[in-house]
Amino acid sequence: MKQLILYIFSLLNYIYPKSKNKIIFISSPDFSDNSFALFKHMIENTKKKKNYTWLVDNIKDKELYLDMIDKNISFTHEALKQIQIIDKKSFSGMWIFISTKYIFFTHGFYTGMSLPKQQVRINLWHGMPLKAIGYLNKHGNDATIPKPSIVLATSELYQDIMGKVFKVAKEKILITGQPRCDLFWETQDILKRFGIEKNKYQKVILWTPTYRYDKNYKIKDGIFNDTLPLLKEDDLIKLNSFLASIKSYMVIKLHPMDILNTYSFDNFSNIKILKDNVFLHEGCQLYSLLSEIDILITDFSSIYIDFLLLDRPIIFAIDDFDEYTKTRDFVFQSPKDYMPGSLVDSTQSLIAILNDIIINDNDLYTDKRKKIKKEFHKYENSFSKRLIKNLKL
Repeated sequence: MKQLILYIFSLLNYIYPKSKNKIIFISSPDFSDNSFALFKHMIENTKKKKNYTWLVDNIKDKELYLDMIDKNISFTHEALKQIQIIDKKSFSGMWIFISTKYIFFTHGFYTGMSLPKQQVRINLWHGMPLKAIGYLNKHGNDATIPKPSIVLATSELYQDIMGKVFKVAKEKILITGQPRCDLFWETQDILKRFGIEKNKYQKVILWTPTYRYDKNYKIKDGIFNDTLPLLKEDDLIKLNSFLASIKSYMVIKLHPMDILNTYSFDNFSNIKILKDNVFLHEGCQLYSLLSEIDILITDFSSIYIDFLLLDRPIIFAIDDFDEYTKTRDFVFQSPKDYMPGSLVDSTQSLIAILNDIIINDNDLYTDKRKKIKKEFHKYENSFSKRLIKNLKL
């Protein structure tokens, strides 16, 4: 039945007229990432009257979405009346979809839906990739790859890569940078919302591991051992003791798709583990937090590519590099050449590097970060503004 409904709407999408004043936003999780940052910019800066619709997976969280708008966007009461929040899976959601000209999204949706010339789908995506995605992912499902009219990139290098990822011609890939990086330059004291007083600590560290076991599709990449990457039994206790000894704090943000979101974790004095829905419940965005972070730890996540704009130390926790190469692979032949930071494969080596950076003030990768940033980023600010100008919206 679902396929039949999709087929009918797919046919209707070719003939139903599209309104230029209607704009749709889609993201996963709902109300997040590039889509939310662009939505924020348009609400605050677009003078032309537009009707904005969010198509969401979890309509039960509508009050949380409204709270996210209230806490993050400067708007008039009139602007709020122009915003609709609709269940993506409903008939009304699909109906407004086929009547809308401009659709901004970060993830796939309505798999198999037709793409008529009169509809413009802008694939904002959720980061410039290091790991293989889309048509470059030899273990992926091509049927789930979204059909875009336009794709974003951050540089000429990524213009070429994103073209291969989505099989889109070069002239359809706009080098604008990512809207979510606009949030770097706004001060919101996000750490305080999670009970962390930044001025109490020498450094605040963010660790953002990508998933090894996808909770939705049961897909495994790299090595999954029922724990965070790098960490074995009691390693969190050791890490917490070290952080306390150097008066530093670590936030570990789980990937939205990570099965670890369903696990329970102990409480620690100097480590806080944040699950996928906590930002929505606190009414804030992950990228609004990054400006408060002194050191980033990650692995193959695209977040480090954006963090280069802040020119702060990055550490790569990659104890399963070889296995990850086999199960997922990368967009570069030699990915480590594009990772401007220390590579660690154990809790002991992580502690040693953190000690060197924090206690000894020894940042060895300043020059490499600047070099890689030039390859990865053509622009350093005004990303949403540049995109809107390119689209003439």
